Amino acid sequence: MRKILIGTSLALAGSGAMAQTSITLYGATDLYLGFASGTTTQQRINEGGHVASQIGFKGSEDLGGGLSAVFQLEAGVSTDTGAGNILATGVTAAGSFGFTRQAYAGLSGSWGQLLMGRQYTPIFRNTWRVDPFGNNSVFSPAILWAQTDSLGTSFSPWAARAENAIAYFSPTTNAIQGSLMYGPGEVPGNSSGHYYGGSISYVAPTFLVGYGYQQKNQGSPVAIVANPVVTKAHALSFSYEPGPWRVGGTWGYQQSDAAGTPKATLMMLYGSVNVGNGQLMAGVGRRDVANSANDQTSFTLGYNYDLSKRTVLYARYQRISNSGAGLVSLGTIPITKPGDSGSLIGFGVMHKF
Repeated sequence: MRKILIGTSLALAGSGAMAQTSITLYGATDLYLGFASGTTTQQRINEGGHVASQIGFKGSEDLGGGLSAVFQLEAGVSTDTGAGNILATGVTAAGSFGFTRQAYAGLSGSWGQLLMGRQYTPIFRNTWRVDPFGNNSVFSPAILWAQTDSLGTSFSPWAARAENAIAYFSPTTNAIQGSLMYGPGEVPGNSSGHYYGGSISYVAPTFLVGYGYQQKNQGSPVAIVANPVVTKAHALSFSYEPGPWRVGGTWGYQQSDAAGTPKATLMMLYGSVNVGNGQLMAGVGRRDVANSANDQTSFTLGYNYDLSKRTVLYARYQRISNSGAGLVSLGTIPITKPGDSGSLIGFGVMHKF
């Protein structure tokens, strides 16, 4: 990370004063060589097998009295092509570049943070911190949370991010931590795209347990729905780390209020252990759709080797198994036939700056 300190002249009560602003340029580049086998086979170089490739700016200004102004702008980058890779309202063309990973501003103090903009949701934060794969969008079993198979076209899966959102996050130094978020859909006279979320957790030096909630309305400002279907998600997470090893997991469910839509129950279990300059990780995920045979089981095994504090070599093995007529593909596994299963092996490098 590159940090820049800027002295800003302020006039306070008729006297000159200097306020210090820090701005950090940061990012990550991550590429892996993948060998996938499903309905067909595929070899490719892709990004984000360990950490999503990104570039961003974040900063703060000391306002005095323990109060600071903060901001963050973060863009996703497909480092295999150089294009942008996170879509959002108004950024809908594949490959478009925008600060769609995070874009917010707010205030921070001993009381916590109050932020407005596009930001990570409470339920995502709650599950992310117990997952050794970091809810990675390629290899983590947590990808099962984002699947809509057999749940109808009006179902809204959990959201990693909410835009046009205002959120409060309590201090991370407290044992009891919580957050609240609201994102208006911004459609006049209509509730399309409304988002509500929250979390509460207990954090100790070696143990944490948390609960996250999300309510997401169908639709958006560019896809208005006359009577939006509401989908709710609940997630309980835990982690125990007494030394060089850690275990953790998540259990929860999500369901929409559309007539005849089944509930999807999800469970993930994780384990990791430090081995020399590296870390060995494993995770298993299960997605059960009520009153349906269309379920999924995923398994990931991974190893990271730290070349330095900022550069990592990694290897991953992932397996996704569909039962019944399930049609879910994780990562880049090419599955196009209901009931097919597949696997992905990846070897990659990640560098943070």
